[in-house]
Amino acid sequence: PGLDSPDKLVRKRRSQMPQECPVCHKVIHGAGKLPRHMRTHTGEKPFACQICGVRFTRNDKLKIHMRKHTGERPYSCQHCSARFLHSYDLKNHMHLHTGARPYECYLCHKAFAKDDHLQRHLKGQ
Repeated sequence: PGLDSPDKLVRKRRSQMPQECPVCHKVIHGAGKLPRHMRTHTGEKPFACQICGVRFTRNDKLKIHMRKHTGERPYSCQHCSARFLHSYDLKNHMHLHTGARPYECYLCHKAFAKDDHLQRHLKGQ
């Protein structure tokens, strides 16, 4: 059968069919992702750090964790020498260069560049 044979198309469509979690009824998209989702209910954490023993439900989360041990900081600021473990940390850092203040206090409407600055402000209110 060729690449576009009816048999292969049916198999491909079936593998892309959304599945419903029998526990929480969340609809899971993507082939093989239901077993990964089920770990959130079972508590299974099959991926262990060989250095400190911390365990994870997903291998990609273990790989990110390993950066703490290796010192790898793959996300770098183009405006200064700052480097980060996570993309969201770089995104938050960029607010310093752009002047963006996306976190606003719902009480006084003061705006902050970082969410933790807003949280500290709210505790003082």
